[in-house]
Amino acid sequence: NCPDLVRRVVHAAGLRGDEVVKLGVEELPLRTALAYRLDCVQIDNKLYGLAAAVGYREQHVFEALSGDATARKAYSDANHVIDVVDGSWMRPEPQALVNAMRPLGPRLYSISSSPLAHTDEVHVTVDVVRYEMNGTLRKGIASSFIGERCGPGVRVPVYIRPSGDFGLVADDQAPTIMVGPGTGLAPFRAFLEEREARGAKGYNWLFFGARHEAADFIYRDQVERWRDNGVITRLDLAFSRDQERKIYVQTKMREHGADLFAWLTQARTSTFVGTPAEWLRTSTKRCSRSSAPTADTTARAQTPTWSACTAKAATSETCIDDSTRAALRHRRYGALGICGGPHRHERGRGGVRPAA
Repeated sequence: NCPDLVRRVVHAAGLRGDEVVKLGVEELPLRTALAYRLDCVQIDNKLYGLAAAVGYREQHVFEALSGDATARKAYSDANHVIDVVDGSWMRPEPQALVNAMRPLGPRLYSISSSPLAHTDEVHVTVDVVRYEMNGTLRKGIASSFIGERCGPGVRVPVYIRPSGDFGLVADDQAPTIMVGPGTGLAPFRAFLEEREARGAKGYNWLFFGARHEAADFIYRDQVERWRDNGVITRLDLAFSRDQERKIYVQTKMREHGADLFAWLTQARTSTFVGTPAEWLRTSTKRCSRSSAPTADTTARAQTPTWSACTAKAATSETCIDDSTRAALRHRRYGALGICGGPHRHERGRGGVRPAA
């Protein structure tokens, strides 16, 4: 968590920060627990009850929220932990505050590099999240840590999560369509690095979109080099705010509907979409159906299943240890989990996971 946010939570609760609290069997200062082990953004339901019990303002509001799931969700979408602590004027015991907060979970980022291109590195593509809420600046926990506070030499606990079906096929002759609206380009950089390193002859069609070409065209030099040397067979770009008429990735997909449908109906074609699931359910279904030159029933029968991946996407690199390298060799593409506490991890199913 951001040190300034930790300071604000401690101050708003009327505490010092050096009070000793327990997390499981471990004892540590409150400030350390808030910085590395607890989620200082997302509100746990228990925090509403604590605000009602030891707060000096708006007790009835927080008491009502404790028993109303719908109202609680609406409030949680528009507020963070600091808003409850500060808004209730609560004066909790340090341990009570800790008990009412969520543990700091890992953040998953799509791996954006191929182990064939970067033997001892894993790249992740991180867009630092900053926005305003209730009149104050808010930041993404992991993205701001990586982008603002994680400099050279800082050791960060990480683990590999397998990607399931979201991975390149072994057939280097197979055509591949990659759709990366916004920051969804991240895993496809890994795919293209892999295909280049393997000398794959299969055609690659990349759709990429963002708001502004000058500011948001990540990996531009690399993508344009791939286009020029033939690693990318077709490249369609959509920058929605660079002209009066907004142009999106799905706009480009519709414009090239006949060609897209022809690729989709080729045997062995793989299609990957790096995007939130809601975009996949709406935009790609409309595009694939409107692209088909025949009836919708034919399109549904012939169009391969879309593979979806949610990708956060400047670039951060981290050296990896032997266990992580082995996991990458076994399942090359997936997500890199960025954990909370320094050097706190334990073995679990699926590799290394953060300690509870």
